[in-house]
Amino acid sequence: MLAVENVAIQFGGRTLFKDLSFVVRPKERVSLAGPNGAGKSTLLKIIKGMETPDSGTLSKAKAATVGYLPQEGIHLEGRTLYQEAESAFDDVVTMQRQLHELSEKLGELDSKSEEYTETLEVLGDLQLRLESHDVAKMKPRIEIILAGLGFSKGDLSRDCGEFSGGWQMRIALSKLLLQEPSVLLLDEPTNHLDIESQRWLEQYLQTYHGAIILISHDKSFLDSLTNRTIAFDKGRVEQYAGNYSFYLRERDARQELLERAYKNQQRDIDKQEKLINRFRAKASKEKMVQSRIKALDRVDRSFLDTIVNKTLEFAVGNPPRLYHGNVSYFLEKKEEELAARGSAPAGAGPASTAKPGTRKEQRRFESLRRQEKSRKLQPLQAKLDSVESRISGCEKKKAEMTAQMAEPERFEEPEKAKAFAIEFKETAAELERCYTEWAELSDEIERIEEEFAQATPSMAGQE
Repeated sequence: MLAVENVAIQFGGRTLFKDLSFVVRPKERVSLAGPNGAGKSTLLKIIKGMETPDSGTLSKAKAATVGYLPQEGIHLEGRTLYQEAESAFDDVVTMQRQLHELSEKLGELDSKSEEYTETLEVLGDLQLRLESHDVAKMKPRIEIILAGLGFSKGDLSRDCGEFSGGWQMRIALSKLLLQEPSVLLLDEPTNHLDIESQRWLEQYLQTYHGAIILISHDKSFLDSLTNRTIAFDKGRVEQYAGNYSFYLRERDARQELLERAYKNQQRDIDKQEKLINRFRAKASKEKMVQSRIKALDRVDRSFLDTIVNKTLEFAVGNPPRLYHGNVSYFLEKKEEELAARGSAPAGAGPASTAKPGTRKEQRRFESLRRQEKSRKLQPLQAKLDSVESRISGCEKKKAEMTAQMAEPERFEEPEKAKAFAIEFKETAAELERCYTEWAELSDEIERIEEEFAQATPSMAGQE
């Protein structure tokens, strides 16, 4: 019925949101959540056609109609309340023409196609609206809706200009409900309603046959009406397959998962950096060190940018340092500092301490020592290679899962989200075990290499 594709909006040099895409289908109930100034009302105006996005497109079905209720700013006068409400039916002729065009189009479409199904739904919607616009039914509908919004029978003959701002908004809302647009856009519709009128509106909208996109600070109102939530925050937009309470729970769960993933990631990074610093000066470990450095360079450390605005760095031997920015800002500053200092030179491997003996005995001794060294090191090296392969696999899998955390659809189904969190935790634990095993094997290999490097032959005679 209505599709928003890659829409972006900027205001005063600040990006309110970008790359926003979603589809609204017939009878859907969508709430827009987020702090004031996040761009919710702007999005409604874009859908209505009152504003143009900085980028992206909006499309809707040919016969679909859009009705919009702003928060305030409507003033009507010159007609009685009843006449103003009656003017909501001025589009009957337009609907009759649309009904004729859609009927012809339906005969040309494949009955199994999605377009056929959507056209059929819009056609049915139009027929219902035209039936309700029957002159015999118009007067009772007008009176029922006006009464539901708090107007008395005596108000029907009053000029609209006599009503205050809040009641003016009720008149505008009554006209929208009488018009029954395919998509109803409501920006804080309960602001000017008393409790009784709000309850009536809530019940009325529950049976509304069109789609509704709603902004409201009333949690219970949203919970009773909506089945989908689009949340705006810090230039980011996420979608949730549930009402407002569902959104709050899932938002907190997603943030907790992100923070847990960040802590796990920091432990992994710290462990890898310690391994790099420990073996950086050993020529025999140069390949491993470079592999770990490349792996660290590939780590995406910016997925918490949307919820982090300060970064505190802890380094051994140095006091904590506070960076006033998100993770990406912190990393940029660290790169600048490293570039200024330059990289540490790689050291040479350990020198042999063996003393020369007779050539024959020396060769025999060295041959035996090489055999013994090989016998001890080969199985350890094979295990180390296997562990490094497992580490690469776990790091790749964890990086992919970390990137997937930024995908809103990853959390739309609670059971799948729970299974994803368990799998992520197991992957992190396996990576931790691999790091520990790698360090133990490296220590053992290093000990054996030092043992053989320090060993000297026992001289039995001279050549």
